[in-house]
Amino acid sequence: MDELKDNNGVGAAADGVDDSVVLDSVDSGAGEIVGLSGSSVQKIDDKGRFTFPKKLRDLFGTEKDSVIITRGARLGYRHLWAMPKGEWDRLVEKINRMPESNNKMRVSMHFLGGKEECDIDKFGRVLMSAPLREWAKLESGELFITGIGRRIVIIDRKLYEDYLAQEGYDEQIEADVDKLGL
Repeated sequence: MDELKDNNGVGAAADGVDDSVVLDSVDSGAGEIVGLSGSSVQKIDDKGRFTFPKKLRDLFGTEKDSVIITRGARLGYRHLWAMPKGEWDRLVEKINRMPESNNKMRVSMHFLGGKEECDIDKFGRVLMSAPLREWAKLESGELFITGIGRRIVIIDRKLYEDYLAQEGYDEQIEADVDKLGL
């Protein structure tokens, strides 16, 4: 596969879409981030430090000194979600509104049990714990980081390349784009 490169493209955002690729950031007027975008490949050192992309960090507004990182879901490969505190609070509220059940327990344990609030230092670096790195299988030494609406996905670069290369990926993307009417 060709080398992944930083993507700082700008385009129109889709308001309110949580899990599709959004091409720009949009402020709803209430300080709410409804579109995080851009992709970056970052090195991660043995201590778990990596540079959080400035473009994404700047979109956090007043919350840009820290980032919430937790286990991700719905990709088929282990990955992490990163988000500002306001988005984390929104996710917790959705979980709290779920009826008491085994599903709620599983979802709570997955997201709440995997949550870390990580400081972003003056150089833009984040220190991620070993348990999160191990859970997400961040083993190649490089991370693929991309904004996907309200959240940021952090995935091992090799796992991301495997995801893109999986059989049927191109056809599934075509079908998903058709459903959106694009």
